[in-house]
Amino acid sequence: GATHWTRLEGANRYETADAIYRSVCGLLGGFDEIILATGTNYPDALSASGLAGICRAPLLLIPGATISTANLDELSRIVPQTVYLVGGRDVISEEVEQYIRERVGDEAVNRLAARTGGKPHWPSIGQVWTTLPRCRHGAILLS
Repeated sequence: GATHWTRLEGANRYETADAIYRSVCGLLGGFDEIILATGTNYPDALSASGLAGICRAPLLLIPGATISTANLDELSRIVPQTVYLVGGRDVISEEVEQYIRERVGDEAVNRLAARTGGKPHWPSIGQVWTTLPRCRHGAILLS
């Protein structure tokens, strides 16, 4: 079993997610893929966590209408090949998407969403799971 534990925490869910990212990035160096989901809408973030695990990519939580300067700076620093935005424009704004496109390029940004305005989250979850075969790492069997 594990003999050493490290507590990763922040003042809120966004700071905690950033602390986890910094810890993992320190161990692994960098990432080809990054996943962004809103921290205000748990089904999108929950479905994105499976994608993050299979793709071996970090999941960064953002408020949705904004993105922290630290997150934008990190995207500029590592320039991932793919950034997945999990959720529709009602939860991750077009303005945030544009900021990300300016940092990593249009071709790198993929929005995974099929829902609009308060409808059930199942289409977003479906979009996430159909993306899994395109991940660069791992495999999954759905039956």
